[in-house]
Amino acid sequence: ARAARRRRAVLTRFSATSPARRIMQMPPLNLEAIPSLRHALWLRLLLGHRVLNGLAVGVGLAVMSVLVYLAAGPIVAASASVGMLILSIGDQVSPARGKLRQIAPLLWMAAPMSAAVQFAHLVPDHSTALIGALVALGGFIGMLGTAWGLRGGPLGFALVLAIVFAMSTPPPADWRAALTHIAWFQIGAMLFAAWAVFSARVLNLRFRTQALADAINELAVMLRQQGARFAATGDRRQSHLRALLGEQAALADKLQTARDLVLDLPASKPELRLTGMLVAVIRLREQALACELELDMQPARGRAPPTVAQAQALESLWGDFSAHLDRVCWALFTGGELPAQLAESLLTLTAEAHRAVPPALRGAADAMCAEMQSLLRLAEHGGDEPRFALAEQARDWPRFRTSMRWPLAPLERAMSGNSPVLRYAMRVSIAMLVGYNVGLHLPWAAHPQWILLTIAVVMRTNIAQTIERRNARLIGTLIGCVLVTALLSLHPSVPVQFLVLAIGAGIAHGFAQVRYLVAATAATVLALVQGHLLHTAGEFALFERLADTLIGTALAWAFSYVLPAWERRQLPALLRRLRTAQLQHAQVALGSADLASANADWRLARREVHESLAAIALAAQRAQAEPLAVQPPFDLLERVQLRSYRLLAQLGGLRTWREQPRALPAAEAEPMLAAHLARITAALESPSTGASATTVAPVEARTETISSNEEAAQLHQRLRDAADEARALGTDLAAAQAWEAARLQEKQR
Repeated sequence: ARAARRRRAVLTRFSATSPARRIMQMPPLNLEAIPSLRHALWLRLLLGHRVLNGLAVGVGLAVMSVLVYLAAGPIVAASASVGMLILSIGDQVSPARGKLRQIAPLLWMAAPMSAAVQFAHLVPDHSTALIGALVALGGFIGMLGTAWGLRGGPLGFALVLAIVFAMSTPPPADWRAALTHIAWFQIGAMLFAAWAVFSARVLNLRFRTQALADAINELAVMLRQQGARFAATGDRRQSHLRALLGEQAALADKLQTARDLVLDLPASKPELRLTGMLVAVIRLREQALACELELDMQPARGRAPPTVAQAQALESLWGDFSAHLDRVCWALFTGGELPAQLAESLLTLTAEAHRAVPPALRGAADAMCAEMQSLLRLAEHGGDEPRFALAEQARDWPRFRTSMRWPLAPLERAMSGNSPVLRYAMRVSIAMLVGYNVGLHLPWAAHPQWILLTIAVVMRTNIAQTIERRNARLIGTLIGCVLVTALLSLHPSVPVQFLVLAIGAGIAHGFAQVRYLVAATAATVLALVQGHLLHTAGEFALFERLADTLIGTALAWAFSYVLPAWERRQLPALLRRLRTAQLQHAQVALGSADLASANADWRLARREVHESLAAIALAAQRAQAEPLAVQPPFDLLERVQLRSYRLLAQLGGLRTWREQPRALPAAEAEPMLAAHLARITAALESPSTGASATTVAPVEARTETISSNEEAAQLHQRLRDAADEARALGTDLAAAQAWEAARLQEKQR
């Protein structure tokens, strides 16, 4: 008995310390307890809406192609899968109601492109010349799609890809075989169109959530950049300014994507909650801009700059703001819950920092904290308040979303001789025609379509993106060829090949704008497997395909310098857009009598200023990869952006002042507003190039009622500051426009 008790004690101790028992007693995995995951960039990219869209595309291709294969056989499925694949390129993230309108151009343009190549094969004596003409024409028409901006680019590439895959298809025996192939091509496209509409509706709420999380993530990055600039001095402060301007441009793009999805007729409580959070994020961005400019302008107000301790306190406070935004972003991405009492913990942090920040910025910091609390409360539990607070704004939301229509006006503007869209289309057309002829005269097996595909995916509208894609394409092709070689050596069945095709299409689709190296690898697998399914690849040679890729990337890079559209040539149009946006914003901020009815106009005007500034910042970033002889004046462009943000904040502060209860009678305030609006308009329309660029501060929004005499003096000072900033901005805009004009005159001499 004593021995038995001893054995039971040993077994008990062993079982208590065994690995299985320890695993059973471990708490469940909590991603919130792993802060490094919340800050992992790769994980946030994987959780983004683009990757989810690629996953939906891959699932749709796999399901549809396998079903067609089971119903009609491999030959029909191969033809239908080409139509599915072409249409899937246009299936980008968009509101569910506009999905069919987004992909409609491909439904009636892709099949005729493919049919033209099929019928060209029926004229053997002239097929080479006819296909070459179609390649040049298709490249030109396809790349004109960039006239509609980012949403038109995938459509143009899809049309080029329709020609490339038609060249990969075996020549038809007669016109009946050609029509049969095109019929199944169109059926496949229509099947995937139905899938695209269905998946968009199913994933509608998830796309809204991910787009908002993406914007919040970018706002957190911008606040960290802003906080680092608070504590920086000298050259380091200037470098932080460049980074901050770039982040503001990226944030403007992410916010517009969020507007397009989140403001699309929200009806349910979760959708209204996301809408309220988006509005809070936009207001938070505006408050952060006002704080940044208030700090910059302290010396101009006769106040001492913040001490080192005060600057560090500001950086720490902005870091706390960013950390809370990171938690909100992570909760939206993962569907988890925020820690309890997160908004109350922010109050404690700001109360501690309130005494350390400069006195002039305490009001601005409190306003930032109030917006953060509003965002956190909506993120924590939502509530019914968004349903009522946002009901009156709903009628104006369509004006803030990107139109899903395809008007002809952008295409008409693109047909001018100096249009970058027209020059890009001509470059691609010439490069593809040259690449086609080079492919026909190579000493190895002729695969001109591979060279054409490489040219189409590598050559972009600007040098910076072309160089980036050139390098990624070479590496991705090498990896993709090795993967396909290993796959085909296993002799997979046709359904397995369709599955690999779908996986490759989904990865390429999801990572095209996230990590192009991954997209290039998946696109290589996609193209080679598609060619094998069409019975044209056979036993492909690894080194020959690599050589074709090298030739295609070299041609794309070389022809980027043919009819170039340097970024400096776009400056006059971008600066005119900024000038017009600032004039419109000043008119709405100071001149509108009925503030309630003009509220949407004011916000639209502010959005246009932000978008025009983002366009200038992105153009400056792209120009850094261009030859030194054609680069624009970066310092001048940075000054234009900085002054534009200052004027934006000053006019925003004046507009906020007008919306608040005040002691100053309207009969006394309106003449002052009208007079200074005339000064601002004159300064922006016809600036004095000899005027000195003075530095002034933005205006703080008033939250209390003051005496009419004191209020009149403060209003006059605020208006005078805004007019001075407008004069300085007008001078810089004129100098930037004169720089390009002087270069043109010098070139003509």
